[in-house]
Amino acid sequence: MSEDESLQQSRFYLVRSLIAIAHEDSLLHPMERAYLKALINHLDFDKSQLAILYEDLSVPRDIGLLAPKILHDKKKMQLFFFGRILSIKDGSYHVKETKLLKKLDHYFKDDVDIDLVHKLTNDFLEKHDYLESANSDGVMEDGRLVTWFELFDKLLLDAGFDLLR
Repeated sequence: MSEDESLQQSRFYLVRSLIAIAHEDSLLHPMERAYLKALINHLDFDKSQLAILYEDLSVPRDIGLLAPKILHDKKKMQLFFFGRILSIKDGSYHVKETKLLKKLDHYFKDDVDIDLVHKLTNDFLEKHDYLESANSDGVMEDGRLVTWFELFDKLLLDAGFDLLR
């Protein structure tokens, strides 16, 4: 598999994993669905991949079958950031105890600097005072709701990662 094919596969399984995580709480919020559709449409997937991604939006998948197919460390770290930011949405700040991060840790513990992910996420959340307004839908910023997916984008950009690259 070429480097380009490996990156494309990692991107595809990263997005599938993001969708699986979005289903974790048994409810794919309409704003989450809209974000995921926009992400899917922005990235360069072939027709068969698009069909699978759109099916994933309707049918929850097991992240344990998807995440191990992410080959690139950068994409693995992006998935960890996403899991970290979503683990805060239920009010729990002790993310090492969350079920989701335990799953991700199982697959990527040798490939991702988990302490760095925690530090960068904590620094980002504290810098912007997001934890004070956090609820199950997202955080408030300048009088508007910022969904967890949108916050994830902001966190990645703050940490120097562009999900779309």
